Amino acid sequence: RSALVGRCTVTEKKVDGLAGSKFCEGLTQRIELLSLMIYCASLDVEITTTSKKAWDALLSVFNASTSPCDKLIRRLLFLYEKHTSFPVQMNELRWGQTNVKYSSDNVSSNGTSHDWDWFVDSIDLGRVRSTLSQFPVSDTLKPISLVGIDSCGKIPVHSIHLSLDNEDDYGNGSDNESRDYDQRTRSNELQRVNEWPTENDVGGWRGPGEDPRYSPGFILPLILATMETFLPMAVASKYEREKHENELSAPDESFNAKNEADNVQHIEFCQTCRRLYSNGAISLAVASLSSQCPSLRKVALSICGLFLESLQMQKSSSLKDWRERPQLEMLMSSIQRGLSVRRSIRIKKLQGSSGGAALRYDGDVTSKLNVPMVPAFSAVFLAKALLILSRPADDMYGQMNRYFLRLTHFHGAFQDFFGLPGFLSLYCSSADELMRCKSERNWALQSLIDGAVDEFSFRIIARHHVPELIMSSVGSQIDSPGKKGEMLIAIDALRTLIERGGPSAISHMVMRQGLLSWLHGIVNWRKVFALFPFDDMKCKFLRLIVAAVKSHRSHTSTPDDGQKHPSISAFYEGVPLADVVIRIFLDSKVNTDTDVNVSINGYQTELYELTCDALWEVYLTTPQKIMGNRCSECHGMTTLDDMTSVLEKFATHKQMCARVLAALCALPLASSSARDDDSANTFCDIALGFILSKLPTTSSDLVAICLRRILDLIQNHGILASDPNFSSRFMKTRTLATKLEDGVTVWNEIFKL
Repeated sequence: RSALVGRCTVTEKKVDGLAGSKFCEGLTQRIELLSLMIYCASLDVEITTTSKKAWDALLSVFNASTSPCDKLIRRLLFLYEKHTSFPVQMNELRWGQTNVKYSSDNVSSNGTSHDWDWFVDSIDLGRVRSTLSQFPVSDTLKPISLVGIDSCGKIPVHSIHLSLDNEDDYGNGSDNESRDYDQRTRSNELQRVNEWPTENDVGGWRGPGEDPRYSPGFILPLILATMETFLPMAVASKYEREKHENELSAPDESFNAKNEADNVQHIEFCQTCRRLYSNGAISLAVASLSSQCPSLRKVALSICGLFLESLQMQKSSSLKDWRERPQLEMLMSSIQRGLSVRRSIRIKKLQGSSGGAALRYDGDVTSKLNVPMVPAFSAVFLAKALLILSRPADDMYGQMNRYFLRLTHFHGAFQDFFGLPGFLSLYCSSADELMRCKSERNWALQSLIDGAVDEFSFRIIARHHVPELIMSSVGSQIDSPGKKGEMLIAIDALRTLIERGGPSAISHMVMRQGLLSWLHGIVNWRKVFALFPFDDMKCKFLRLIVAAVKSHRSHTSTPDDGQKHPSISAFYEGVPLADVVIRIFLDSKVNTDTDVNVSINGYQTELYELTCDALWEVYLTTPQKIMGNRCSECHGMTTLDDMTSVLEKFATHKQMCARVLAALCALPLASSSARDDDSANTFCDIALGFILSKLPTTSSDLVAICLRRILDLIQNHGILASDPNFSSRFMKTRTLATKLEDGVTVWNEIFKL
């Protein structure tokens, strides 16, 4: 270990390597170098203090996001701060282009309030909106170690944000649903030891490009530090005196600044809070009330309390250009009262029966500081409402303003934390104007997409029967040409619920509500062109099919006992779903061209990829593949002519052709006719040609399925036996057939015919 001390030191030369190009297996040199530095820094050795210029260079490639690289940089910063005297102060953590604009040479670090101007200016409202659209609820205040990167190989108990040492922090003040989910999340963390995020990670970025979302665990402490730096001394002293009460009490509205210096401090504090709000920082803090990290929720609530303090100051009311201040005060006060009321009701309900044991409250003052984990839908709704109330020209301003004005219980307390605030009233809008009705319904669906981030959120959504409501709404509107835009958002909403809802979403939507039958049912007897006139609509529907079939396979392939049970793995929707996918693909505009070598781009490229993925998922999910003469025993819905047309289109795309060929060979055929002879000849010619072209690397499963399909076609279309080209190609497959189980038997049967 001592030999690695030198490698633990971050130098400018090493940081220069972080801008490396792409590396092997999809990784980058940046990730490889950061992983090595983290491994060295995590060793129990003395780390040499590094220069500040080296850290400035490291922060220049940092983007304060939740991307894999930025997670590694956060972990590296944490390890160096833990083991050494860190040369970078909190107000010097400038990242990316901000580090270049506000260089250390131009900005002093004397602890004054001006040291935080860079941070207030660097917060991007667009990135805040991206963060709200897919809020990273799993982000933590303290970066935790990753398996395979830190030297320990597993997370030390003390470094886990849901650690056993902080067990008393769990569930205090939360309702049953959030407390139980907190405990299960902690158990899952201890089991999977925070493995390196994969492509299918529920909390990963699912949008285009790199992950632009802010890391709440990194940004929120900086927001709180900024507000505390500008906090007037008189207010800070008041909080110190009331600290023992551990309550967010309402400020004294009659407070008057004693001197001119206090007036300046109050004005600067109010202006700073307003700038933070305008840039979206307060909305980010409100959304962080849904974080799975208890410590991060405490920081978020502290930010909300200081912002409410600024709204209720007399100096803020004197800022005449801050016209939205009364609406913001109304919303923040509603959140404060709602949390207090819910906490009080919970304590009163349990205090008599168990003496507070269910709350794990034993009289310790610190145990009263726990903040309940709010579902992401409610937290994101409040964060969005906070942004909307600052723009009276927003289409949803009237609805949001009326929503909070109607709250009368407990002096306007927001009590719908564990519900779907505003969704049902907006989605079932009864507005007089048609355009207003459409905008409200679309906003409700988009809020549903943004708020469904994990299984906890889905259980709240399913409790209000939202999936059934959306499915019935799409079924009734799918034939209306004017409702195509709303239908696209509804399809995206269903896919989001399936992908992010976890096992609860799969069990509820696929197993109970019959999502797979619904998918092929709405297309089965309709014309595809009338349903999906554009390729982007086809792509969205195919993406939903892929997500639904994949979720069915993941749910039925590994039950609780770890064994696959055919009785619960029945996939009766495979044949009709495959027919729907083929019909959608053949209806595409790109397939109207007779040239199979036509170039594809844009949505057409995505259509090819999604068609391949959908057919492959259906093939993998089918519990029993077509074996022996089983293909002749099953009656399919897709004609041989359609299958051949699909195979011809994919013949020029070698990477996708193998999967499409396997799926088509395993798919039962519709009743054949004499005119299918040409299609049968073409199908077998393409299949044998592809197998022989990939002879050294041809999969044995693909060869077996193709031979069985060829046998079935020869039995029904004897014309193939007299084709000399087919015979010569078929003879070359003898070597492959000898390597397969029952392969020689099938080959001999074809040879006899």
